[in-house]
Amino acid sequence: MGSRSWTTLQALTVLLLLGHSRVWCKKHKWVSASVDARWQSTPWLLEASEFLHDERPDLFWRFADALADLDPESLQLSERSTNAIVNRATVSRHTETDKEYFETVVGLARRFLNSETKARLLKHALSLRYHSPRVEMFHQIGLQLWPDAKETQDPCSAFVDVHGRRTCRPVDVKPLLENAGMRNASVLYQTDHHYPGGEGRPTKVILYAEMGSQAFRDFHPVLKDLASSGQVDYVLRHFLPERDPGKTRLTGYGVELQLKSTEYKATDDSKVADDSNADGDQEDLGDDEVDGYIFSKLKALHPGEVEALEKWREHLLQSALEIPPLKVWELQDLSLQAVTRIMAAASPEEGLAALVDLSQNLPVQTSHLVKTKVDPELKAEIKRNQKTLEESLSLGAGEASLRLNGILLDVDALEVFALLDILRSEEKRMHALFQLGMKEPSQLQEMLQGNFQEKSGLSQLTSYAIDIRDSAVSFINDIETDKQFRHLPRSLDELLRPSLMGMARTVRRNVYHLVRLDPFMFRKLSKKMTFHLFSDPPPMISEFFMILQGDEVLVIDPGSRDSLFPLEMMDFLTSTGLPIRIGLVLSPAVDPAADPSGMEHGGLAAMTAFNYAVQHNKPYIGLSLLIKALKKSSDRLEAKDVHEVFQKEFKGVSLEEVFSEDSSYDFGRQLAAEFREKCGFITLPQMLFNGVPMDEKYLGSQDLFEEGLMTEFRTNMVLIQKAVFDGSLKEPMEPLDFLMSLPHVVPRLNRRILETEGQVYLDLMGELAADFEVDPEAFAQLTEREKTAFTMARMRYLRSSNSHPLSYWLVGDFDSPEGLALLYNALEFLNEDDQVRLGLVFNPEHDNRLGISRSILAALGSQDNGVATTMLRRLSDPDNVKRLLSGDLDPASLLPKAGDPEKYKEAEERLKSNSNVFKIHSNYASHVLRFLPGQMGLIANGRVLGPLNPDETFRDQDFRLLEQVLLQSIVQVLQSRLGQMGLLRVMRATAILAPSSDSRVRHQAPPVSDKHSVLRLSSEVEGEPSYDIEVVLDPLSRGAQKLAPLLVVLLNVVPARLSIIFNCVLQHSEIPLKSFYRLVLEAEPKFAEDGGHVAPVGFFPSLPHSPILTMSLDCPENWLTEVVKSPYDLDNIQLEAVTSGVYAEYELEYLLLEGHCFESPSGNPPRGLQLTLGPLGEDIATVDTIVMANLGYLQLKANAGAWQLRIRQGRSRDLFQISSHEGTDSPPGASEVHVLMGSLRSRVIKLRVAKLPGKENEKLLVEDDDQAESGFWGSLSKPGWFPLVVNASLPLLGDLVDQVQVIARFLRESLVGGGKEGEGEEEKVETINIFSIASGHLYERFLRIMMLSVLKHTKSPVKFWFLKNVLSPTFKDFLPYMAKEYGFEYELVQYKWPRWLHQQTEKQRIIWGYKILFLDVLFPLDIKKIIFVDADQVVRTDMKELMDLPLNGAPYGYTPFCDSRTDMDGFRFWKSGYWASHLMGRKYHISALYVVDLRQFRRLAAGDRLRGQYQGLSRDPNSLSNLDQDLPNNMMHSVAIKSLPQEWLWCETWCDDASKQYAKTIDLVSRPHLLDNVTIVKIGDGDEECQIYQEGDLLINDHFTFHYIWWNSGTSDGIISPQCNNPKTKEAKLTAAMRIIPEWRDYDGEIKALMEKYLKERELPAAPSTKAQPGSVSHDHSEL
Repeated sequence: MGSRSWTTLQALTVLLLLGHSRVWCKKHKWVSASVDARWQSTPWLLEASEFLHDERPDLFWRFADALADLDPESLQLSERSTNAIVNRATVSRHTETDKEYFETVVGLARRFLNSETKARLLKHALSLRYHSPRVEMFHQIGLQLWPDAKETQDPCSAFVDVHGRRTCRPVDVKPLLENAGMRNASVLYQTDHHYPGGEGRPTKVILYAEMGSQAFRDFHPVLKDLASSGQVDYVLRHFLPERDPGKTRLTGYGVELQLKSTEYKATDDSKVADDSNADGDQEDLGDDEVDGYIFSKLKALHPGEVEALEKWREHLLQSALEIPPLKVWELQDLSLQAVTRIMAAASPEEGLAALVDLSQNLPVQTSHLVKTKVDPELKAEIKRNQKTLEESLSLGAGEASLRLNGILLDVDALEVFALLDILRSEEKRMHALFQLGMKEPSQLQEMLQGNFQEKSGLSQLTSYAIDIRDSAVSFINDIETDKQFRHLPRSLDELLRPSLMGMARTVRRNVYHLVRLDPFMFRKLSKKMTFHLFSDPPPMISEFFMILQGDEVLVIDPGSRDSLFPLEMMDFLTSTGLPIRIGLVLSPAVDPAADPSGMEHGGLAAMTAFNYAVQHNKPYIGLSLLIKALKKSSDRLEAKDVHEVFQKEFKGVSLEEVFSEDSSYDFGRQLAAEFREKCGFITLPQMLFNGVPMDEKYLGSQDLFEEGLMTEFRTNMVLIQKAVFDGSLKEPMEPLDFLMSLPHVVPRLNRRILETEGQVYLDLMGELAADFEVDPEAFAQLTEREKTAFTMARMRYLRSSNSHPLSYWLVGDFDSPEGLALLYNALEFLNEDDQVRLGLVFNPEHDNRLGISRSILAALGSQDNGVATTMLRRLSDPDNVKRLLSGDLDPASLLPKAGDPEKYKEAEERLKSNSNVFKIHSNYASHVLRFLPGQMGLIANGRVLGPLNPDETFRDQDFRLLEQVLLQSIVQVLQSRLGQMGLLRVMRATAILAPSSDSRVRHQAPPVSDKHSVLRLSSEVEGEPSYDIEVVLDPLSRGAQKLAPLLVVLLNVVPARLSIIFNCVLQHSEIPLKSFYRLVLEAEPKFAEDGGHVAPVGFFPSLPHSPILTMSLDCPENWLTEVVKSPYDLDNIQLEAVTSGVYAEYELEYLLLEGHCFESPSGNPPRGLQLTLGPLGEDIATVDTIVMANLGYLQLKANAGAWQLRIRQGRSRDLFQISSHEGTDSPPGASEVHVLMGSLRSRVIKLRVAKLPGKENEKLLVEDDDQAESGFWGSLSKPGWFPLVVNASLPLLGDLVDQVQVIARFLRESLVGGGKEGEGEEEKVETINIFSIASGHLYERFLRIMMLSVLKHTKSPVKFWFLKNVLSPTFKDFLPYMAKEYGFEYELVQYKWPRWLHQQTEKQRIIWGYKILFLDVLFPLDIKKIIFVDADQVVRTDMKELMDLPLNGAPYGYTPFCDSRTDMDGFRFWKSGYWASHLMGRKYHISALYVVDLRQFRRLAAGDRLRGQYQGLSRDPNSLSNLDQDLPNNMMHSVAIKSLPQEWLWCETWCDDASKQYAKTIDLVSRPHLLDNVTIVKIGDGDEECQIYQEGDLLINDHFTFHYIWWNSGTSDGIISPQCNNPKTKEAKLTAAMRIIPEWRDYDGEIKALMEKYLKERELPAAPSTKAQPGSVSHDHSEL
């Protein structure tokens, strides 16, 4: 008999014994959690339409057309499926299952998708409800526009808005179009759906309807015809007149159950009504194989023993769920043992399943896992791989990384919604490359991971540059010849010498060049920045150009007083001796028709005077002259002011000689204009560094400017040093000549060409039958992709051979002067180029004006290439254009002699009789390119440049720049990799890969040994390209908890090749994962057998019963969720106390809008600025926020919809206005800032605000009483106290001055008293504001009692403030009832922990953080003072006394720890060690009670300082053990603490019994028992609440937590937990409350009676409760 059979027989024997005994295993208990959105469910049909829109906008409209037509035969849909779409709400509820409806939607949408992978991604997006918020957003916009649509006489299921007028009837649409242009059009957004052909039309018609409904089918054909004919811009927005009652169930988040440390254990003895069966019976998801027994096979072999086998299985499962204690030495190889288990699986799929199981259920797997033997070769291989990973990817042991096709994704911040976007973007490129024949995975990945700029060598250069060696520049100084720089070495070799801190060496040469094109930008330079750039001696030489332009729209000219400050700054820089060469290009604003002189025009006078000074070798005097003249002027510079200053500087010189119209010094106008033209900027201000335009984002503030300047400097420094090292730059070469000879220097810059963001590329992957008839009507029915394919196939090129890698399509009206000028420039470029072929797209503004266009097309169609080119050059020649347009010149006369006149004449006649080709081209320009008739542009290998602005020129130099960009960035690399691909493939590959060539750099993981520690899987699909997914992780890490289940879903969504490289922590000292985890994510929706949708939940089928668990959600950063239904204490889940399971229903309460706000021009955050978010068009604040000083951070709460962002009314709006914004849904420069919340992804915006005129010197957070400050300290704390150095308002030292003012204010208040005399009496507060935090049912019970004690003793009105994030539904439901009963106010505040601030993972520490880190932003600015009171305190006095207590300038007041109970001296950790030295005799304060002066708190930036200190300390796990307490005590030297009188807080642990009678509040901090002759105390768990261990003992409890307390006869250097309960009595906190506080029992009874009354009124059974008994489980301080 085999061993396996023998084992089976033994098992059966045991089972038989069990079957005859009364041993029954405990029933498995479960925990589940779900998240619903606040909005009602949105139809899958509409979400699918949005998916198609994201794929290609034309697919959305093809889908809409199909739904409008709904021909069952053509769509091959059943009548039932058709009805399901037409009347979704009714049918889905009554006649069709969810599964059938889903399959119908997917089947219809699948017809418009060209790959199976896209179809899978569609199903995944529908499962994620990715587009649900966008559908809801459009619906909410419709409701806001016409909230009474359904209340009209004829209720509207759909309606049309035409410039503010609305109708529900299609027949009324055309009448509404009359005079529509006289009314303001509704605001449109980038996410809107525009019917092709109507974009940009002045008349906007917006249809609000549900696609597929009968109302939609009535409206759509009417509006479609109007848009197709160019009459209107037809926009469709979703509108849902009938809604399913259910909420939208969400996925894409994690649910975590943390094993709770009993140090914080706090369970209430009140029992809840257990309705765990409310969700119905949960499926038993236990493993079929348990401890090696495969029970399905056993049951099949022994059908008569099924019941006994099931009992045995349950027994094994329950045993497996126990968490036995383990020794530390047993845990050392835990990660290696996990890898061994995974790699030993029968298949890679089972190995991945084992990874998921281990990472998500480690606490119950550990006891089995530690028995696994580790192969030494596996450990050695992991060590080798870790060395490789460290060297190539900078990954340390245990760190995780995820790469998708080489793109590195942040594991910690990964959101599945962002991941879906990446998957879709990659699929488009992969599928297109696959179609081009790149079917080998290695070839495909090589193309995707091309890093083209890096391969082309452009990564070593900053970008494209212009030659700045221009005679338009007049220099003020010269570094190489000026005396002040003679001490510097001249040799270029000095640049290679090492220097301090890696700074570059300084030489007396012009190496670095900064060109500035806006006078205001000098305002950003400061000494602070300068000394970052220049050490002593200065590390770099710079040449500095300054252009003062005269165009009134773009930039200030030298005749404007606004130029004064920049000129003063230049004067300052030249006087400091810094090696910056400064030059000026003066370009005054002059009316060319007037042609004035310097005798009457101030700007010309300034330019002429400066030229005179330069000509006489006195440029310094010229600069000084400009400054003095501008100082004399009031607004515009007057000529007489210049003349007066000039005569003082140059005595005896004739004004007529210098300033007359015949003056020899009146020069430079044309040179300056040409230099501006060469720069080619569309907008100003701009800046050039070594000829390269700096990113505009660096031009907004001093800090950003410094960052940008240093970035460019470092980049160029490496380039220069490398050139010197390899000999490219050597003596006697001039550095500037070398720089200007590099390949990235071009004759002219063009921002439209060089801009990398927002590039648009055509979809060139379409195919069309070769015999397709040329018919405008048929062409109009094609998709955008097919139209492009047709245009490519029929395009007639100048130069039609296959030797030209670039294809340009010129778009324009070639019967207009502008269009012909564009054509002429293109032909001039083509004449000297051999890389480009040129085609034309005709976009006539008028259909009846096609004479020259016909001639062009006739020449292209009838003549050979050379003749056609010559004729087109003659037709577009400026000398001929005017005569051609006037009809004085016959186009046929321009045909070269080598041409064939007969063929030309025949072609021209055909075009006159049949203009279909022009109609087709017009349709293409309108529907695909989105150009209005007559607009011009250029298509280069699929890249769309245009439409060009009316005043924008595209010169032959621009064509050459575009060629250089495309060739160097991608085309040459493509050719080198793929050889001669053919022109069509080159075009297509460029359009596929170029949009990503400037995005994130891709890198594959390095080759590693993979025999023992690399898991490889594949889910490839035949005929589909596969993704390449590379993962590095420790199997027992937080990263593995998230990634492992995500990888399972990914393999089911997309074809992929997956590699998992295990990067283990080689030695553990504790359990690495102390939680259970579930990722709520599906590849596609799931359905039950009856066809109903199975709503996704986070489900834990089997959990240990005894431990206490804490539930939390791992959501995207922008989700604000709250529990809306659960009778259980989710902070203290103990399955022993429930019947079958625990459920929690969460709701996505808000989507978070985050942002950063800065003040112009300083760039500093406007600390304390209030912003609001409200409905469009209404100045109503739905939510508000306060801007932090930390990064200018702000956050606002919103739901799906359209919102308007404003500065809040009051002092904020009185001082500030929004000057610019990024990332919003309003166009740049718009006065109204609109934000659309239509995505589950994170949203971050950027704002700039500016002081209103006349308010520049006013401060936002200054109180009225500050105006009365006087004396030394008062004057020191005011602006302008530093007159001897520099005006404090200048940003030069503005930051320093602000800091000194803050310090001065603090010193004044600390040394001579706070505020005005009698401040305590004059600032009386009517309402007492009490803030508290409680989490868990026990502490919510304490909280209600604390509230009652406050109300019993306080005569003033009371308003309570609670942190909404952590309150249970039970508390929130009861709170309004209690408020009404006792007559108090309350408000629930909420703030999401910012993503940039170091995150806490343990819930208790998160609560501690909320107590101290966000006080300045949690409460409105009108709240002057607030008192924090711990939930477990009882108040015995009127809290108004504390509210009125003066704080003497400190921002908050805390009560020190008592020292009257002398037997606790050995536990007072602050008396020795670190705290003793840090406090320097000051007291250590407890955080159970404190009062905050919010005005002073904000004025001193206390919140920002606390967050800054926290950010620095919190990453060290040994710091801030008691975060809310340690942080303010640690910061008391910079953020002062007012010590409150001792009677304000009494606790038995630290205060003696005699002082209790004076206590104003009593806190239930328990008293630890004094232990003798013990060196280590460990806080244990379970029944052994505080065990005693000898030194050297190291045990692990069932929760895998360590808590040590070190002390030695009162001279401890460690930290004593003040919450350790008495180890002898084990007194519970409830019992202690009744013993210590006599009135506590009465308060508790009163609240219980009120709750019973409340439940009775709600007709709910009151929850039974039990009294606290001595010796019951203790409950430690949960909220401290």
